[in-house]
Amino acid sequence: MSGPRDASMLPVERPFRLIVNEREIVTLMATPQDLEDLAFGWLWANDLITEAGEVKQLMADAPRALIWVEISGKLPDTFTRTISSGCGGGALIADLSAQLPKLTSTLAVEVTTLARLMDDFFALSVLYKETGGVHGAAVASPEEVLFVAEDIGRHNAVDKVIGRALRAGEPLEEKLILTTGRISTEMMMKSAKAGFPIVASRTAATDLAVELAVEAGITVAGYTRKGGAVVYTHPERLI
Repeated sequence: MSGPRDASMLPVERPFRLIVNEREIVTLMATPQDLEDLAFGWLWANDLITEAGEVKQLMADAPRALIWVEISGKLPDTFTRTISSGCGGGALIADLSAQLPKLTSTLAVEVTTLARLMDDFFALSVLYKETGGVHGAAVASPEEVLFVAEDIGRHNAVDKVIGRALRAGEPLEEKLILTTGRISTEMMMKSAKAGFPIVASRTAATDLAVELAVEAGITVAGYTRKGGAVVYTHPERLI
């Protein structure tokens, strides 16, 4: 039996208070890297901004566990968020499907290319190699991995890479999103909203996420390895 793991190698998790236009709206349990990207991605995913230019000021103070943002738009009086773990019936599917754009991208990549991109993504996952206890997400073109982010939460990692792409002005309609985590309903909704035609993971997708991907026109690949992948939806994009 091995001894206890060195505490310096444990993943870091902190509660970050997100304050927008002088109003505290959420506390995010997150890993204290790429906090600016996390803020941009979270605000965008929750429809508080539509483009990077709507963020007027942003300050991330990791020691104080604080992210302070000023945006040009007005905050709604209340927030309504649907948190899903991949369960639900037909009525919920219909309701969520109505919120998703219908993607028609003709992007196609070889399965071997997808596996190579996943390997490149893992090679760039520094925190995972150090701690073994974080999730990662990456934005990739068919040629290379463009952005990588890691976090204690898989949704945060996705928000971070989308936020970074938003800040960089990088269009996502002909890109792939790669993730280490399970592809759940919320993950699928973020990916569809961003316009990713291909979503790939090292693990599985939930049943509801797959049903939503069918409706949205998104290719979903799970268990992506050198030996191939399990393609759940729209296999025409993986050749």
